[in-house]
Amino acid sequence: AEIDSSTVCYFEFNVTAFKGGNQINTLDADTLGSREGITNYNSASATLTVNRQLNVAKAFIPATIASGETSTLILDIYNTNDIPNDKTGATPALIDEMPAGITIQSIDSNSCGGTVSTVTQNGNDALRLDGGIFVAEASCQISATVTASTTGQYTNTIAIGDLQATDTSNADAASATLTVIQHPSITKSFAPAAVLTGENSTLRFRLTNPNPSTLLPSGLTQIHFTDVLTDMQIATPMVVSSTCSNFAYQASPGGATFEVTDASLPAGAFCDITLEVSSSVLGDHDNQSSGVSTAQTTTASPPSNVATLNVDQLNITGVVFEDVNYGGGAGRDQATAGTGGAGINGVTVELYNTAGTLVDTVTTGNDGTQDGVYDFAGVTDGDYYVRVVNNTVTSTRTGSNGTERGVQTFRSDGTTPVTGEVGGRNPAVADTLAHASGAVLDTGNFTFSGGMIDGQAQSVTPVTIAGSDITGVDFGFNFDTIVN
Repeated sequence: AEIDSSTVCYFEFNVTAFKGGNQINTLDADTLGSREGITNYNSASATLTVNRQLNVAKAFIPATIASGETSTLILDIYNTNDIPNDKTGATPALIDEMPAGITIQSIDSNSCGGTVSTVTQNGNDALRLDGGIFVAEASCQISATVTASTTGQYTNTIAIGDLQATDTSNADAASATLTVIQHPSITKSFAPAAVLTGENSTLRFRLTNPNPSTLLPSGLTQIHFTDVLTDMQIATPMVVSSTCSNFAYQASPGGATFEVTDASLPAGAFCDITLEVSSSVLGDHDNQSSGVSTAQTTTASPPSNVATLNVDQLNITGVVFEDVNYGGGAGRDQATAGTGGAGINGVTVELYNTAGTLVDTVTTGNDGTQDGVYDFAGVTDGDYYVRVVNNTVTSTRTGSNGTERGVQTFRSDGTTPVTGEVGGRNPAVADTLAHASGAVLDTGNFTFSGGMIDGQAQSVTPVTIAGSDITGVDFGFNFDTIVN
């Protein structure tokens, strides 16, 4: 401590005495030390006069609980008379009636002797002490566990004279107040509740303090809860915000655990905490946070509601088919080809971005309903080019040995059919091989360069995907057509 010149400072603290009479406390000379070498050159004394009597004190620990939680009722009995003036408790020595709404769950300890029990008085639970020895110049203690289910403030009073012992009783009343509050609540939601793989959703936690200021004037402090993400992760970069006071948290980008380690919330108020999350796992992902613990409650609140994030993906799908009965002229879609429009399995289909870089490669097959189906799954919004590698297209007709060269008769971007491009983008030349390392597709003239292949890509269609799947990106081929 520091003391300015010509000033006075004080140290104040509470003391308890167990012996009656004049109790003198003395600070001897030269007891006080200082950095400058200054000390107290004179002694100082003070006298506390302690009445020789029997008395009682009480407390609830903790003094604030949530409804349904428990507190410990402490009764301290003091005998400040000189030795050997012990006192013996009467029968009963004390009946401590609880306020309506407080229930005694158990008697936990008794160092006063005699018998302690739970009884009913005036319809309320009461703690009863029969007998006991109250030793002079000492104190003893009784403790019990109590609870209450209704919010409010419960004042428990032992009146003057309620504690009866040999030729004496307590000279002062003793009171303690138990405050019973509601737990805070926690709710949560995702916005949006449905995202595509890789997209972010905002996870919002709302904390509510339902208690009025008359019951909890200082509000809730040291708020804590944990949220563990399943099949989701905290977004990178991490984005966290809060309207809660004294907010502190622990989390890591890409992690699955978000822990609020501190926050404060005034009476009757709410605050929000938001966290950006994402997922690469398809499906519905349920998420529930732990209950909220505080400095004013001994147990956590019920957990949050279950919020669900739906994670989907965008798909580009289509069919590569053989138009067996194509007879020349304008190409036909598979439906128009009828029974002659047979899906072809084993065809290599490539996906390129606008820079001409290969994004994905798939092979056509049976999807459970038909042959010749391909699916580029997990595509994000943007412009793409779908290419069919012609030398992997084989005829479905009996007798085919796989060496026949198919000719494109039809293509579609899922919306607009192209029927006048028989033979592909440049019918005068053959389609080149499947993509090889380093090759880049020129999306203007559909030729490859810069890698291990070059040449013309014949069967290419542009596709734009914007928030929803693209279906029907089909390609038709015929093996009886000559174009060059």
